[in-house]
Amino acid sequence: MILLILAFAAIAGHQTYLMRRQSAGRRERIVAYAVTGGVFVYGALSMYVPGWVNPNKAIEFIFGPFQRWITFES
Repeated sequence: MILLILAFAAIAGHQTYLMRRQSAGRRERIVAYAVTGGVFVYGALSMYVPGWVNPNKAIEFIFGPFQRWITFES
């Protein structure tokens, strides 16, 4: 978790540097930090509660009927 925090602190610092250099507007800053924060939360959740972020059940729900149709299962 410490490595995750340090990595995202470096990413946020680099984003801040680039946004100041290119004089980004308020909307661009909000979007960039919101995406970075969302990815950080997803990374933290995947470390502590891996069952919540596992897309396996959603993929099976979507593609399961196609698989049964292709393999002629009922």
